[in-house]
Amino acid sequence: MKIFTEENKPSWKIITAFIAGMIFCVLLYEATMWFHDNYRFQPLIVPRYMSPVIEEPIVAIPITPTAPKPNKEASRSSEYELAYNKVHLMESTSGTNKTGLNGYCINNGGVNEIGYAPHLKYCFTDTQEQKDTFMLWLDNRLNKIKQPYCNSIDECLLTYSNGAYGLE
Repeated sequence: MKIFTEENKPSWKIITAFIAGMIFCVLLYEATMWFHDNYRFQPLIVPRYMSPVIEEPIVAIPITPTAPKPNKEASRSSEYELAYNKVHLMESTSGTNKTGLNGYCINNGGVNEIGYAPHLKYCFTDTQEQKDTFMLWLDNRLNKIKQPYCNSIDECLLTYSNGAYGLE
């Protein structure tokens, strides 16, 4: 009994392709195993491990500030008032310009005659809150509490107005 007859005899091309495919699979498997054993790939996300050592809790010791807090009277000096008046004049012509951000705030029951945070369309409840906010903004920049820091009031006004005007 013959398994292969002349009609269903597999050709040598098919047998050769099958053997070549098997050899390729074995070589690919061997190469993968070699890389797995001999090469360490760096993961895309590096996990951060917690230390297994339990550390003693750190006791907080209150630290007294070395620099004195700025006096409220000193922060509202005549230079600050002059800077506020300059901004008030340049941004809304001392409150007479009722268009733009100030007009928007007036229509919504507020006020913003100094052009504070125009990208947020920020409105103050009254002019005293507006003045207090500007004085705090100026004080924080001059005392290096918030960025951008300023070395002088003139520099702060240039920063506030994006270079349009200073104190002079």
